[in-house]
Amino acid sequence: MRHLILKILLFLSIIIGTDKLFGMVMDSVLSTTEKGDWGRNNYIFNNLKSDVVILGSSRAIHHYNPQIFTDTLGMSCYNCGEDGMGIFLMYARYKAISQRYCPQLIIYEVLPGFDILSEKDNLKYLKYLRPYHGIASVDSVINAINPLESLKLLSDGYRYNSCFVDIIAQRLSRDPETAKDYSYTPLDKQMDYEVNTEANEVAIDSIKLSFLEDLIKCCKTQGTTLVFTASPTYKPISDNGFMALKQLCKTYNVPFINHYCDTMFCNNPSFFADVTHLNRQGAERFSSLLASEIRELTKE
Repeated sequence: MRHLILKILLFLSIIIGTDKLFGMVMDSVLSTTEKGDWGRNNYIFNNLKSDVVILGSSRAIHHYNPQIFTDTLGMSCYNCGEDGMGIFLMYARYKAISQRYCPQLIIYEVLPGFDILSEKDNLKYLKYLRPYHGIASVDSVINAINPLESLKLLSDGYRYNSCFVDIIAQRLSRDPETAKDYSYTPLDKQMDYEVNTEANEVAIDSIKLSFLEDLIKCCKTQGTTLVFTASPTYKPISDNGFMALKQLCKTYNVPFINHYCDTMFCNNPSFFADVTHLNRQGAERFSSLLASEIRELTKE
């Protein structure tokens, strides 16, 4: 029996040791990755220092040209938008950034589905957060979504099990573009079809809303100007999905510049790559319009 127990303990020691070694190697690889999505995530968490920071989903990274905001506002600008992501990742990114310095301006492109409304599973938003387990702001998001994740993340292998191949590939990439350059990805196509949009029931995700509220409070405490925005969507039924955000903005006196149903854009397919996203032409025009509006707003 003693011999069997020793074998089991040895086996467990090998498993745990291998797991820890894998985590140490991947931590080192990630920390030196400068290319691709993971290099960009690493840069935002650890190195970014711009006057203006843009947050949001794919509609942020595809719709907001940082150079236009820099030229209009006279401040450096970086776009932290991420495809398929919302308040959970953006809150963690903001907290990591604000621990190093206080941005002068945060522009948050809100999309109800990712930032306000309930979904079946919020675990998908942890993709870019799991490797940073141990950072307080990251852990607060993870625990809010599912406290059991913290137990799983005791395994370093679990932190990287769905992304280590991508991280290694991007670490070895010879692409000349680094995370510093990857701040705007316009869509060079034009929508060539029509759609029938339907109104959906609006159910609020209280966890998402609590992080939006905490973002507002943190910005006010640190003296950072926060502006919520909504870029145009093709032929939307209404903007009812923003009702909870509008109430938050009213409560805390935060501006919300809403172009979601702006007829200057939303009825013109030449401005869109698809139903949800502006193409380059639409994005450039929208960025110029919004930058001018924010310039006037911040003068007040």
